[in-house]
Amino acid sequence: MRLLMLLAIAAAPLCAEPLIEHFWPEAKNAGEVGVQAEKDLLKWLKTSADKNDFPRTHFDIGVPFLIRGADPEARRNQLIVRRLERDYDDAGNATYRETGQDIARSVAEWPSRYALITFGPENHGDKEVCAFAIWLYTRKDKDATLAGNRALTVVHQRNSELRALIEAWVLAHDFKGKGVLKVGEWWDDEFRVSRKALITDDEEAKLGKARNTACEAEFKRIHGEFHVARTQTLQQLLYALDAWERDFKDSETLARRKPDADKLREAIHAAVARCAAIVTEADKAAADAREAEAGNRRDHARGHWKTAAEKYEQAIVIDSASRLLLSQVANAWHKAGDPEYLRNEDRWICTHADRISKAIPWWKKLSDLKPEDTNVLMNLGLCYQVTGKSGDAFKIYQRVIELDGTGANAKEAQRRQNQMKAK
Repeated sequence: MRLLMLLAIAAAPLCAEPLIEHFWPEAKNAGEVGVQAEKDLLKWLKTSADKNDFPRTHFDIGVPFLIRGADPEARRNQLIVRRLERDYDDAGNATYRETGQDIARSVAEWPSRYALITFGPENHGDKEVCAFAIWLYTRKDKDATLAGNRALTVVHQRNSELRALIEAWVLAHDFKGKGVLKVGEWWDDEFRVSRKALITDDEEAKLGKARNTACEAEFKRIHGEFHVARTQTLQQLLYALDAWERDFKDSETLARRKPDADKLREAIHAAVARCAAIVTEADKAAADAREAEAGNRRDHARGHWKTAAEKYEQAIVIDSASRLLLSQVANAWHKAGDPEYLRNEDRWICTHADRISKAIPWWKKLSDLKPEDTNVLMNLGLCYQVTGKSGDAFKIYQRVIELDGTGANAKEAQRRQNQMKAK
């Protein structure tokens, strides 16, 4: 049956598009199918948004958006989107929050690879997926053809009756009618997953080479992260190394690099152990400081906080991307300086300004990572204030007022500004 179908396709006129004729016998060409498919896509997005189910997508690498609406009737088809800001909690886990206002983005500037992921062909019927794939093929961006291929591969794998039609389309549009197709693995380096696509033997060899190149690049990245510039925590690097072995398990490069990876993993584990031992000492000092505070033994508490701060600093040298350690060392130096508010005199003093000064660069680093965290800003502002840097403190408190509005931190920031003005 499949052979007869292929023969029939081969005998058809060159201008014929069997896949289009199968689903849309009245359509004149692929462009006509694509126009309607785009409108149907926008209707689906609008329906989802109307139900408060906002699909996530991208327009640029690493910049996520929520699709909060769509206008299929507009003269220029548009998406209504809102940007998501990626942040990390103290444990290093990624979190997202909506920022800014809704904005309109043209569908024409929506990259095909992101449109495909958002659409999710696995969740739609064969005709809808084929229409969506044809729309992708009519687009002009560099990812359009591969994205269309990937969409058709989903239907190809689940519906054997459509395979001949799909293979005829892919051969004609992807490989100029030459070769024998197979379902192969295509490595998506951006999202670190393997995708399926209909490819020829020659294309499979090219993809294998690209996969080995991606494997080498990722190993070098992890190695460089540990030995040169640390933007990930030690634990995140271990996760990345595990993911690298999982993602590239069948590649030639991984087999060659496996001994190097084992050495790197041992080195990271050793660093984790060293860091943990130091943190245990720091935590013990911090616990002693809190116990002394509870007993109103402030001199002892300040000494213990100083010890804790010095230990946390040693630890953060080893695990320099840890936000948890960053907050711990900033807080420990802060407490070791012992800032105190004299209510009767309406002013702040501190016992050890030198220790407060040591807290400032750590609060600044934390503020750079969490620019809208008003608690961090209040601590930074106070450090400036009690060390005589009134101008810097005033600017920080003004930022708190802008961010917090009528909140408790904004009110306290305003009060501290008034304190400095009164001097």
